[in-house]
Order: sequence, then structure tokens, then C-alpha cells
Amino acid sequence: LAEFFIKFLTDKSDVVLDPFGGSNTTGRAAEDLGRKWICIEADPDYIEGSKGRFAPDEILLQVKRLKNHSPSPEPTLG
Repeated sequence: LAEFFIKFLTDKSDVVLDPFGGSNTTGRAAEDLGRKWICIEADPDYIEGSKGRFAPDEILLQVKRLKNHSPSPEPTLG
């Protein structure tokens, strides 16, 4: 489903934003369709689990923690 909407609503030069990343299905679909993508996920367990969807050269993980917030938002960029 994510792949259908990404293909229908975006061009290859677009960036896909998923503000509630979860298992990163949207990021995987965007990667497969040649789009840049940004996934934001607050739960570190989901971030770790979603890494298995990507080869090491496909994903750049950037972790940014906001002070005094729990759980800490952890965006991933691809």
C-alpha cells in the first residue's frame, strides 16, 4: 500500500516523510522506488527492528535525542 501511494503521489526527486516510522515500511518502499526518505520514530526498539529492512549502504541512521523528553525521538534518514 505504501509503495502504491509513494509511486502515485511523488516524483523521483521528492523526499518522503514518515513521521511515525514504526517498522519503516514506508522507508523501504521509498528506497525501492528511488526516493529519498526521512523516518521519525520515538521508540528505539522500532528503530532497531527496522534496520533489518535495509542493507548497511542503504541507510544512514542519525539519532537525535531531545533533552527532558521520553521516549526520545530518533529520526532515521535514507
